[in-house]
Amino acid sequence: MSHSWSDLNSDKALVCRHEINGPQGGAIVWMVLLSDGHLIDCGSSSVGEKRAVTLATMINEAGPERLSHEALKP
Repeated sequence: MSHSWSDLNSDKALVCRHEINGPQGGAIVWMVLLSDGHLIDCGSSSVGEKRAVTLATMINEAGPERLSHEALKP
């Protein structure tokens, strides 16, 4: 999954994955990256991917700027 620089600099929630390889084998963990840099772990397997896509879609449809670092400042 690749994102453009404009995506990375926007308030959009982005779906990303982290590949883990160890002595016991490998796994892909799906996450949602928020504009303030926080990652929401959505789990592994195809369910994790679908969960991440659904969550990012919900956030982006509701207005991702509501979760931006600037909007959450006290």
